[in-house]
Amino acid sequence: MFWFRASTGFAFNSGWKAFGFCLLVEGVMTFSTLAYLSWAALAILAVINGIETGCKIALNQKQYQKQKRVTQKPLGTQRPAPVRARKEEVAA
Repeated sequence: MFWFRASTGFAFNSGWKAFGFCLLVEGVMTFSTLAYLSWAALAILAVINGIETGCKIALNQKQYQKQKRVTQKPLGTQRPAPVRARKEEVAA
């Protein structure tokens, strides 16, 4: 139930409103005698599901890339320590 409230609670500012909207659209899709209302409700649910899935994939990919950058530093990107000449070599 937490994932439901976390993903839809932001849009409606309440988990109960989100649950009611879902219940309403599912009810229209299932029990409507008009075919176009059922198809419209199905299309709305498919679009909402597609947007939510796309956002989750994008956020997970961003978090994965960030974690990958932190854990793996490529070799050769660190600058070598500067070589300092001795005073004797400079004077010569």
